[in-house]
Amino acid sequence: TVTLFSRLRLFALVDFKTKHLVTNTDETLRCTGGAGVSLCDINVNPQNYSPLLVAQTVPASQGLVEMYEQNGAFAKLREVSASYSLPDRFMPPGANRASIMLSAREVATWTSYRGLDPENAGQSILPPLSRITATFSIGF
Repeated sequence: TVTLFSRLRLFALVDFKTKHLVTNTDETLRCTGGAGVSLCDINVNPQNYSPLLVAQTVPASQGLVEMYEQNGAFAKLREVSASYSLPDRFMPPGANRASIMLSAREVATWTSYRGLDPENAGQSILPPLSRITATFSIGF
């Protein structure tokens, strides 16, 4: 948290994880599972990939799924906020403090992981949704 001009407070929360190897089960199912085979580009257009990579796309039941283990390292901007304390002249009658805050959560993710979210890898769920919130607080 940083305070500027005694009235403006800025806050940011960054989270990261390194050396995080995850199995992208969404991609595994899409590329090796029955109905999903046609959804995987490597199965539809094998000429666009190296022969070694194509050879590794055998069904998971044969045990060769290393290509779906991916670097799940990430950095996330979890939250940013700005809060401004109003001067006395802008406060409602009887109030001793008032502030306005604007915040955003789950702002950005930086990763080389090819799935939806490296923290939820293999769970086939969406990553956390981004949210923006405005708050007006008055203290009496």
